[in-house]
Amino acid sequence: MNKLVSVKAPPSKTLLLIIFTLANNWCVAQTNFLKGYYVTNADDTVRGYIEYTFEDRNFKFFVFRSDLKARSVRLYPGDAKAFALDDKLFYESQSYTTSSGEVLSGFYKVAFKGRLSLYKYKSRYFAQEKGEQLVEISKQQEIVEGNKLRSNYTGLGILKAMMQDCEIMKDGFLEAHYKGNPDFEYIFERYYRCMGEPARRSTRPGIGTRTQLGLIVGAALHEPRFTEDLESATFDSEIGYRVGGYASIFFPGVDERFRLVVEATYSRFDGYSFFKFHTTNNDLFVKYSSLSIPIIVRYNPNRFLIDVGLQSQFILNQDVRWRIETVGTSVVSTTEGDVARLGTNSHGLLVGVGYRVGRVRSSIRYMQSSTSKHPHTPTYHSLEFLVSYEF
Repeated sequence: MNKLVSVKAPPSKTLLLIIFTLANNWCVAQTNFLKGYYVTNADDTVRGYIEYTFEDRNFKFFVFRSDLKARSVRLYPGDAKAFALDDKLFYESQSYTTSSGEVLSGFYKVAFKGRLSLYKYKSRYFAQEKGEQLVEISKQQEIVEGNKLRSNYTGLGILKAMMQDCEIMKDGFLEAHYKGNPDFEYIFERYYRCMGEPARRSTRPGIGTRTQLGLIVGAALHEPRFTEDLESATFDSEIGYRVGGYASIFFPGVDERFRLVVEATYSRFDGYSFFKFHTTNNDLFVKYSSLSIPIIVRYNPNRFLIDVGLQSQFILNQDVRWRIETVGTSVVSTTEGDVARLGTNSHGLLVGVGYRVGRVRSSIRYMQSSTSKHPHTPTYHSLEFLVSYEF
């Protein structure tokens, strides 16, 4: 008969994890939304929060919330004429028609705003003198006779005319910096420094990678499996515990519904299996404690969450014994089977789903890991019911 062996949680390790987590409760909320405003077509200013992804991804629309808990609203060039994030990054609604008839409409990043303004739309740059039309100054490639590429320096001529009141630009600076790999923002910075005039410049908002920590507790059904002459050994899924902590990492510019989660959890298994192999009766005793470190990509579109990741399991302490009973015609002999120690580490996959209410998350998860560096190729399976609290 299979039997379950109860396991007691090590209070010292649990306490250390709790103290470690509480010590880091200063972590800030993870969000792409920054304070900002937009200007309506009626010239009204509406303040709230605007989503910051990458600077060059806000061409067609931007996402606005009146406050952080409000519903997100997409706003298009027909809804707003300009918007700003954190009073550092500015966009204006513009439209430009190329010589081939292509219409480039959307929100242009305002790199410099002044008597002479610099705009960026995707990878293209545009300049505009106050009160004049938008003109493209990008360095372009064109196909000439023999299917050869030739650089088109029309933009250089336009800039020379616009910046002729600056002596530095006349002394070869502009031509040297344009004909290589032009850095238009640097060119405009030097121009305004030369002229001594004020200009508003877009800069990167002050948002960086952020980490929040949390505590995990839960129940787990563990079941190790083996191959070769231990293949018939089956264990009742033992209800054990899992306890640990995690770090939820937010990367600015990435869809804020995604997180990279790194966990470290401790668990124990203490099981027994009786099985027959050929003419022998076998008793297999397996006891071990382990540290699991999964790396998870978490998708959290609303209150539900989906986890997919890779995990590594490290065996900390172990005791594996195999007793073989051979029944003969007149004698019964008992010997110790030759079973190697479990490998120190194994690797595998993790999938799970869950639900979030405020700072509390509950989830059900399946984890599997294995190692080939063992004669019996142990595979570790666990079905977990976890509750976590994020500080």
